[in-house]
Amino acid sequence: GISGSEVLRALREKHTSSELPVIMVTALAEGSRVAEALDAGANDYVTKPVEYTSALARIRSQLSRRQAEYERKRQ
Repeated sequence: GISGSEVLRALREKHTSSELPVIMVTALAEGSRVAEALDAGANDYVTKPVEYTSALARIRSQLSRRQAEYERKRQ
């Protein structure tokens, strides 16, 4: 019963964008909505209908970034 933006805000209270990458998926492609999600801590934004090749590339990119940050911290 809550919006995706509210879920994102709750997640960011407990996890950084490095710890838990979030890619918002929505039918709303308005520039202000995209900016709002990114300002709230989303790592990326995908609009519906989802183009899966592009979405998978975005997921891989976020996971690679997270792995690189993890490796840096271990050194």
